Amino acid sequence: MMAVTLDAVSKAADKGYGNFTFEIRTDPAAPVGTAYALVPNSGAGTVRGTLDAAGAALVDSVRRISAGAKTATVTVTGHGEASAPWTMEALAWETFTQDRRTLAVTGKWCVSGGAPGTTTADAELDWGDGTPKQVGTMTAPGWTTGLLPFGIHRYAQTLTDRTYTVKLTSGAQSVQRTITVPGTGRPILRAFGSDTGAVADVWEWAEREFVRSTSVLAIVGSRDPVVLLDELRRPSSTLTLLTRTQGEAWVMLQTLYLREPLQLLTPCADVPTVWLVVLGVTERRVTNSSSDHRRGWDLQVQEVKAP
Repeated sequence: MMAVTLDAVSKAADKGYGNFTFEIRTDPAAPVGTAYALVPNSGAGTVRGTLDAAGAALVDSVRRISAGAKTATVTVTGHGEASAPWTMEALAWETFTQDRRTLAVTGKWCVSGGAPGTTTADAELDWGDGTPKQVGTMTAPGWTTGLLPFGIHRYAQTLTDRTYTVKLTSGAQSVQRTITVPGTGRPILRAFGSDTGAVADVWEWAEREFVRSTSVLAIVGSRDPVVLLDELRRPSSTLTLLTRTQGEAWVMLQTLYLREPLQLLTPCADVPTVWLVVLGVTERRVTNSSSDHRRGWDLQVQEVKAP
């Protein structure tokens, strides 16, 4: 009699609880078209199929079955039987939606595999970016499932792409996903403590003027005066930024309205990241075209110490 082997691989983290791939193999290879019957567990129903030329088959199967330890059994007609233990997870992702820096997540349970809904916090979600974990309780339980929608989470604006691992945990079970949040690739002007700001290009920043206060004292009977020097102050300059869209211009104006130091974050090694106070603003159109929403922003700025 031929040897028959069976492997069960969980697909719960990506497709929801109860989704498994079963791999069946015979040694030596069974003839093409040999029938088999796969019984995941009592009450789950029988799955039938055929083997390929190598005596192997993949079966995506098993949905809406209670969580816990299971045993799958496969019988290849005329070639023997094999069994494999597997575990139906109670926890999985239901939806996982990303829109640039915004992520919405819904958790999913197999109710009979842990019975969430009996406590004030069925699960917690770690967004992976150091912000406080979010907890919630299961809602809308169905025949064997329950869902827990978590609020929309917005990640901090960054210059470069950042990768985070989002983890959903309930009791001893945990599923996680890795996501990449795209960066702006462009400078950001933002207030202290803010994770968002105005995105623009540095159009021109030709000069930065460093000055100090001085006092010259003429001494009677001496050709050499006494010169008193203060510290060389942080530079002041005219910084010109460029916004490309109406939305960018609106955010830029709201940022410039703030009466506090702003941080200019830049992705360019030759352009410094500084803190500054805006002393005056001139907004100008780049062209006279009615469809050109680009705006130049000439900022009179004084660089300051970080708050």
